[in-house]
Amino acid sequence: MQAPRPVRILYTGGGTGGHVTPNLALQGVLSQRHPDARHLYVGLRGKAEAAMAPRAGIPLRTVRARPWSGIRDLLAFAGFLGALILGVGKAAWIVGTWRPDLVVATGGYGAAPVVLAAALLRRLRLVRTRIFIHESNVALGRMNALAARFADRVGVAFPETLPRLPRRNGVVVGYPVRPRAVRGDREAARRELGIPLDARVVFVFGGSQGARTLNRAIVDALPGLLADPSVWVIHGTGKHLAGNRYDGAGDTTRRLAGLPPLGDALARYLRADFFDDIGTQYAASDLVVCRAGAGTLNEVCAAGLPAIVIPKANLPGDHQVGNALSLAREGAAVVVYEGVDLAAGETAVESVDGASLAGEVLGLLRDEGRRAEMRRRALALYDPEVLVRIADQADALLAGAPLPPEGPVVRASVPHDRILGLGSNDLDRLLRQVQEGRAILAPGEVQLVRYKIDGFLADADYVQRARGCRMVGLAGYSERRPILSAFASERTASGRLRETPIVRRDAFVGLGDLGQDTPDVRQALVAGLADSYYEARQAALGTLARLASGPANEGTPASFDAYLPAVVALLGDRAFEVRAHAARALGVLATDSEVVVTGLKRLRFDRIWIVRAAVYTALESAVRRGVLDPARARDEMRQVLITSVGSRPLYPLKEAARRLSTAIREREAASGD
Repeated sequence: MQAPRPVRILYTGGGTGGHVTPNLALQGVLSQRHPDARHLYVGLRGKAEAAMAPRAGIPLRTVRARPWSGIRDLLAFAGFLGALILGVGKAAWIVGTWRPDLVVATGGYGAAPVVLAAALLRRLRLVRTRIFIHESNVALGRMNALAARFADRVGVAFPETLPRLPRRNGVVVGYPVRPRAVRGDREAARRELGIPLDARVVFVFGGSQGARTLNRAIVDALPGLLADPSVWVIHGTGKHLAGNRYDGAGDTTRRLAGLPPLGDALARYLRADFFDDIGTQYAASDLVVCRAGAGTLNEVCAAGLPAIVIPKANLPGDHQVGNALSLAREGAAVVVYEGVDLAAGETAVESVDGASLAGEVLGLLRDEGRRAEMRRRALALYDPEVLVRIADQADALLAGAPLPPEGPVVRASVPHDRILGLGSNDLDRLLRQVQEGRAILAPGEVQLVRYKIDGFLADADYVQRARGCRMVGLAGYSERRPILSAFASERTASGRLRETPIVRRDAFVGLGDLGQDTPDVRQALVAGLADSYYEARQAALGTLARLASGPANEGTPASFDAYLPAVVALLGDRAFEVRAHAARALGVLATDSEVVVTGLKRLRFDRIWIVRAAVYTALESAVRRGVLDPARARDEMRQVLITSVGSRPLYPLKEAARRLSTAIREREAASGD
């Protein structure tokens, strides 16, 4: 009688270590339950799985895939689609020839070809492979949202994920943590790393590929941290993987070169790009500074480590912020939000102030009582049965048996903040409601709003950066005024304006809403009035007029005289929007009636009625400011062509004329004429 074929399990998920580690954890349990089973990992060449899977003893095959590019960039979208087609083709060959009994997918764009290929071959009845998906975050990733449609079972870490699944095939299982990552001996770990047993140790890492914000912040914090002779720092910079633009090790080395000499204290700074056995670093540490990915936070809780968590912005559903707040509300972590800063050779990047981070770290390292309580609360959030629960689901799929029900899951509550998950359009809409008095932000929401705005300002998508500029003004986020000024006017070494046209335009819109008359804003206005993009010139004129007429200048903007030549020149601009804004600005800025009259004369018969309406508005401003005599204004008013086209019940041009007439009468009455 022929012996039954050993079970075959194919794992996929990758691009980052956070997608690989759940697979490795589950493979460890399933290999114990099925000693004769064969295991295969299918992922991407040069990514985290290419190093981690073989190191765990799992054979690796690779396919092609690219992250979702969106459809705005047609060339990038074509590359994504081409890679997906090639990836599905190769994955279909792997699945069709290796014939796994179960595919386990943990997300990431590297898993998409495998899941799609397995689903297609099963639909064609060429294989009988079962598919199990694991989602570690509250918000479904793009790949898992697609893969869940074809899966036999979807294991999720949070109950809040279940309603988001496209089918009712989900079960709450928690997040699998590799046992070897959290079962370290403190004394042995410190001896191995050469760290004194009585030292205070902080472990900083940003995942397998590193995190620029964390790398730069901890380097900037080193002088403050290492000034305390009891403090040691372990720093994981991240591995530079194929296709990644960010090189954590190289960036850290360059940043270290800019520090003042640290002398012998530098011996207490231990740095590596990647830790093969991170359990050693966990065991040796008193405190962790990390990102807020689900895998990282579950490992930190399992290790019982207090954490300073710096969530990454602009991720689907703001899931890292939600993860971080979950731990913070349970008392297991402190959340530090990224800000945004300008860096040489870069537009705007997420950042955390090094001195502030050093203060947070030292405060916790010196407070043993608080760390002990955070440790207790972190351990209470770790569920040691997660791996068993997921393995039970996998075994049921392998055996074709009824699926086991979900069990109790120990976890932090997921916050239901109104701000989390809002896209730029929805957040902009909310801020406008707040500005109009139709909504109110709580103090905690203000902090989240600012955090999200910072993320938009640092986004690679210029549309998001532009919206972030507008939201700075809507939110009254005056601390980001220098960023907007730089966006509006900063030039590259070759002399070209660094930012895209719509970002420059919206930077001026935001500056206008902030209403701050500062040297950096004035410098930006000079560039804006000469900008090659007409909407940027228009927005710069609007901001100039708002500042000149603002409370700080008390209606006497003599200090703005230097801008008058540029404003007068823009009265002849090709774009009628610019001519109209230039007219309005002239009415606010000019302190000489002849400058007003002479400048506006050329626009009396402008072919666009909007421009002629702006002439009336400019004359009104000059009258109300006492620059233009009422009689002279009435005479100038009569010279303007007052016809317009359209079928509106109210004609804006005539309304502007009526407002000017009212201003003239009021001025005459006030002067006794």
